[in-house]
Amino acid sequence: MKKVMLLLILAVCSQAAIAGEDQYQLEAQGAVREKLATVQLKSSCSLLAAMAKNDISKRPSAIASCDNDFSLSDGLNFSDMNTFNHNGETYVCGIASGKTALSRIGARFIFRNSDKHITFKYSKYPFLYSASDQSARTAVVIQTNQYRIEHDQYCK
Repeated sequence: MKKVMLLLILAVCSQAAIAGEDQYQLEAQGAVREKLATVQLKSSCSLLAAMAKNDISKRPSAIASCDNDFSLSDGLNFSDMNTFNHNGETYVCGIASGKTALSRIGARFIFRNSDKHITFKYSKYPFLYSASDQSARTAVVIQTNQYRIEHDQYCK
């Protein structure tokens, strides 16, 4: 009888832990969707695409802009999501994948539950790489390095 009770208690505890992990992952998904929606609202894709119809010199900028941001209306998939705890903080690390107006795109992310902060590392940066100055490329390097630092610290 004691063994049965012990097994029941262990089963309930493990289910509670799994449910807690699922809750953090659901919160992370919601926060990632919200952040990407905010970025999408600021996108200049439609404006540049309209300008490119009449001015061929605007075409490279239009292509870069339209291939830069997630198109949430085409759906968003999450994979490789894991929950980690470090120093009393809960982190969710995973991958979001979807489409831009022109092709596919993905982003690795780290979500910190306490303040809902998200760090992204996108699979591509066409708009920044299309810029003529070095500062845009430096921004990509900084963002990638920041992601790597946080990943090494919180996603293991």
